[in-house]
Amino acid sequence: NGRAPATPTCEVSFRITNSGPRDGDEVAQLYLGFPASALEPPQLLRRFSRSFLRSGESTVVQFQLHGADLSIWEGGWKLVAGDFTLLVGASSRDIRLRAPLLVASPVSSNVA
Repeated sequence: NGRAPATPTCEVSFRITNSGPRDGDEVAQLYLGFPASALEPPQLLRRFSRSFLRSGESTVVQFQLHGADLSIWEGGWKLVAGDFTLLVGASSRDIRLRAPLLVASPVSSNVA
């Protein structure tokens, strides 16, 4: 049917802290780096969350990635297998965390 599944595939969580002297907002952004074989841009924004933090306060930010986030369009959604990179930052030019994500080959090459 051309739709990727909405079932969570991966949960990502991390802590952010306002280490500055003033209260303020932080917009945490989750980017995904696809395997080179997918021929996708080096970083794709997949999720973001705005948090207000008082000076010295911390919070945990959680995101869920779904099949569609790990898929590319090839006449239908195709789940990409391989070595991904999770990137978290305040912007695409301010990446503060990186983590590998291995996606195993699906049983079927087409995501239903």
